[in-house]
Amino acid sequence: MENIDKKSSSPQNKINLQGFQKVNLYFPKEDDKKKSFNKKENIDESSVMKRILRKRKQNMVAQHEEFIQHDVSLLRNNTLKIDARAKDYCVVRRDKDFVTLYELYKSKDFKQNPKKIFVLGEGSNTIFASREIESLVVKIDSAYFNIITQDDEFVWVSCDAGLLFRDFVVWSCENGFSGLENLAGIYGTVGAAPVQNIGAYGTEVKDVIDNVTYFDLKIGDFRTINNKDCNFSYRSSIFKYQDGTKIISQVCFKLKKQFVFNDSYSALSKAFANVKKSDINPLSVAKKVMEIRDNKLPNPRNLGNCGSFFKNPVISFEHYERLSLIYPNIVAYDDNDGKKISAAWLIEVCGFKGKKYNKVGMYNKQPLVLVNYGVRTVTELLDFADLVAQTVKTKFDIDLIKEPHIVY
Repeated sequence: MENIDKKSSSPQNKINLQGFQKVNLYFPKEDDKKKSFNKKENIDESSVMKRILRKRKQNMVAQHEEFIQHDVSLLRNNTLKIDARAKDYCVVRRDKDFVTLYELYKSKDFKQNPKKIFVLGEGSNTIFASREIESLVVKIDSAYFNIITQDDEFVWVSCDAGLLFRDFVVWSCENGFSGLENLAGIYGTVGAAPVQNIGAYGTEVKDVIDNVTYFDLKIGDFRTINNKDCNFSYRSSIFKYQDGTKIISQVCFKLKKQFVFNDSYSALSKAFANVKKSDINPLSVAKKVMEIRDNKLPNPRNLGNCGSFFKNPVISFEHYERLSLIYPNIVAYDDNDGKKISAAWLIEVCGFKGKKYNKVGMYNKQPLVLVNYGVRTVTELLDFADLVAQTVKTKFDIDLIKEPHIVY
């Protein structure tokens, strides 16, 4: 494998991309950001690329904004559409913003009035649990990525944490790189992906992450850890339960050059059952995944939600055997620690699929998704979620755990 130092990687680090027509697009790092955004030979004119480039231009205009803002509305910063306000809010766009944040964290004022730190991406897995958020909300808002190296089998791509994950998936599939196609259409940012090890349709993001770089507020420096040290597990990682002082700045993905179709998810294998193998590629799979998602999941732009609201619980083999005698059609999967039960099945059997209580309910096509029909404060929403969980507990003696991160 040809090694290129990640910190110095830029368009000047020429690597052989022969055979991949669109991969001549680079999003340079800090040293190259002063260069023009309008070099036509480097611009892919797809809608995804236009959106990313527009974001970069907006970031340049905003460079001189006051770093710490106060009383900031978070209504457009969470897909559940909860109307909350951040008492203190800042945006991190460049490496020097991390340094500014470190200086704030170490300041006398902060030590005298300490706050929890909440790192915000797109807010697609977030519940703001009070009208006024006491935590310091740190918005990660950077959208650069570049190919750093490759060999005969793989390509390594380093992405800033603020890049929209679904945009990067589309880019990788358009260029024929394999590994992310089953995760197409998932809301959130690249930096949020490893936090809870997002997964869908038989794939988890840990399968394609090579390393993660984060800024450690306690020491004021960047650290890079490999995949193994991230301690990935089902919807979890080393970053999920820390105190907010390890802020992901970049994620390096290791993608295959040769397409390998993961059709372990039944709906996906059925969708391609009559398609010639030669006609299946990363982009065709990504499009089909997005089609399946659109048919069963609500678009957050139209109906407030944060995707799957509960994790699939894992129970013991003994517990599963008792339940299967009563419910022979129980939906379950093998797991190292027992049996993983479909939370959607549990919720549907309890009668909540498509049910609407005032202005909150469970989606009629996917009972695992809690939807907001117009609630602006979180109390009613969380009360309903607790009702669903308690009903499942009473009927099956199974605890449902909320998947989104709850912020106060």
